[in-house]
Amino acid sequence: MTIRQEVIIRGEGPPTLELGPGISIREFACGRIGAIGLSTGIARLAPGAYLPYHVHACGESVTVLTGKLESAVEGRTYHLLPYDCIHIPAGVPHSAMNIGNEFELILHNTFSSAQVTRTPVNTVFAHQDRSHILTEPGSPESLRRFSLAEEYELSKNILLRDLFGGRFGAAGISGELGLFSSGTCLPCHTSQFDGSITIVDGIAVFTVAGRRYDLSGNDTAFVPQGLPYQLTNGSEKPLRVIWAYAGDEPNRVFVENGLCVD
Repeated sequence: MTIRQEVIIRGEGPPTLELGPGISIREFACGRIGAIGLSTGIARLAPGAYLPYHVHACGESVTVLTGKLESAVEGRTYHLLPYDCIHIPAGVPHSAMNIGNEFELILHNTFSSAQVTRTPVNTVFAHQDRSHILTEPGSPESLRRFSLAEEYELSKNILLRDLFGGRFGAAGISGELGLFSSGTCLPCHTSQFDGSITIVDGIAVFTVAGRRYDLSGNDTAFVPQGLPYQLTNGSEKPLRVIWAYAGDEPNRVFVENGLCVD
C-alpha cells in the first residue's frame, strides 16, 4: 500500500492553464499530485475579463479573495465580494466576469473531482438580476454571503466561517475560512478526507511528521486523508486560511501532538 505524503504548492508561479484573454488558473491540489476527489486552485481575471458559459462534470465552489465577481448561473446573475462563495453543481451552466474597473479579480476554486474538464455552452440565457440577494429555493446554485455566515471558535482564538459544504448545497466538498490570532496554533489533527490548505493572508507554519514549512501568499498544502498535521500563525499579524476537503464536512479528529512534530 502506497503511503501518500503532503505536497506543498507555492502560490506564486506560472499559471497551469490560460482560459482566455486575461484569465489564468494555477492548480493546487489535483489528481496530478495524487489528490482523490478534490481539486483546488487560484483563478485570476484581469479587469473586464469574461469567462463564457461552460459546465463541469463535477461540482465547483468559487470563493472571492480580492475584487468583485459577477457570477451568472443560467442567467441568474450575482455580485460577490471578498470571501463570498457560490457553489455550482455538476452540469449547470455558469460564467464569470471581473466587474472591477481597476483591480485584478482573484478567486479560490474547489472542485469535487481530481480531474476537471470544462465544456463550453452556447445557450443564450435570459438575464435575471440577483446581484445583491441570496439564491432562491429551487435554484441549483447556493450562495454564501461571508457577512452573514456564522462565526464560531474552532480552537482558542481561532475563528471559522463555513463557506460551502453539504449543509449548504454542495456535494462531496466542503470548505471554511479560518482566522488565526497572533500566537495561535491549531493542534495536531487528521481528517478522513483529502484536504487543501491555502494561505490567503499572513504567514503560517505547517508541521507534519516533523517536517516544517513556512507558507504565505496563496501557498497551498495538500494533505492526504489521515495524515496528522498542525497549523500555527507564524507572525504577529492575523492569519487567514481557506480549507477545502473532499467530503461534505471536514471531519477533524484531534490526535497526540507528537504525531505532528516528531
